[in-house]
Amino acid sequence: MKSFFKLLDKKRKGDYDKPVSLPKYLDKDGNFICTFKKDLLKVIDDNIRLSLVLDFNRNYGTRYLYFKIPDNIIGKYIKEVRIIPKYNGMWFEIEYVYHEDGEIAGLDYNSHLSIDLGVDNFATCVTTSGTAFILDDKGIKSYNRWCNKEKSRLQSVYDKQGLDDGYKMNQFSRKRFWKINDFMNQCVNYIVNNPPLKEVGLSLRQALIDQTEFLKGTTLSRP
Repeated sequence: MKSFFKLLDKKRKGDYDKPVSLPKYLDKDGNFICTFKKDLLKVIDDNIRLSLVLDFNRNYGTRYLYFKIPDNIIGKYIKEVRIIPKYNGMWFEIEYVYHEDGEIAGLDYNSHLSIDLGVDNFATCVTTSGTAFILDDKGIKSYNRWCNKEKSRLQSVYDKQGLDDGYKMNQFSRKRFWKINDFMNQCVNYIVNNPPLKEVGLSLRQALIDQTEFLKGTTLSRP
């Protein structure tokens, strides 16, 4: 709250021009994201050890947590680990924050890629060299429509039982999210790594990725 009142005071004096909002608190039964900084983690072979506070050890008898490091980041410099509760703590996901050196690519900034994000097709693409292709999204849209119907059916069952949510609904939403996320990633991967497009200017390729990230959260109603 101290930071809120300080910002409010600056706002009144005209030293701060952005909106000031009250801090958002967790629900009574909410779950925090648990973050482990570099000094609380240690890599041992292909596993990572997370150190817990002494009070937790005294109360629950557990001093460390061990997790298998994903194959794609073994050998990377891991700076932070986050344990994120999902669907009111029904399960948890682990995120790794790691450092990776970027690649310097030889790009032709005179070559351009035009991308039309549509309704009937996910994307229609054409380059200045004449290469053209269409990414079809009929399959994923059909899957998304079925998901909406199934979600409504499950919700009607919960309503009759006087429940707001349940494990099956959360599991279903999680599966739907990863299905759509996989489709988006495959589209981006195909366009960015397509041989005729490898030397297209970086700014346009990044614009494609940014627009696709936007679509993840809107067009297909990310859960």
